[in-house]
Amino acid sequence: MSETARLFSQRQAHWTAAGLTGRAVFDALARDSELPTFFTEVDVAAIAGLTTFAIKQRRVRGMQPSFSRFSSRCVRYPREAICTWLADMLHARAA
Repeated sequence: MSETARLFSQRQAHWTAAGLTGRAVFDALARDSELPTFFTEVDVAAIAGLTTFAIKQRRVRGMQPSFSRFSSRCVRYPREAICTWLADMLHARAA
């Protein structure tokens, strides 16, 4: 696990311990200044529990998460886009 993915997990635990649940956790993470503004493909894969190949395939197919291309070899994922994507993957439990 990358250092950034570890930090993301720690901040997620922080917001959960503060009483936030569901989408509210990811909304807080999207605004969390202790996290980097942009994540690498390796970071996103580690955070989401996917392979870097899966992240690349999602990008090629035009699927979330949104990304920024700074050069032909430099692709980064904005913190807000990652958090929105993760929040969108949440499924509500039936009561």
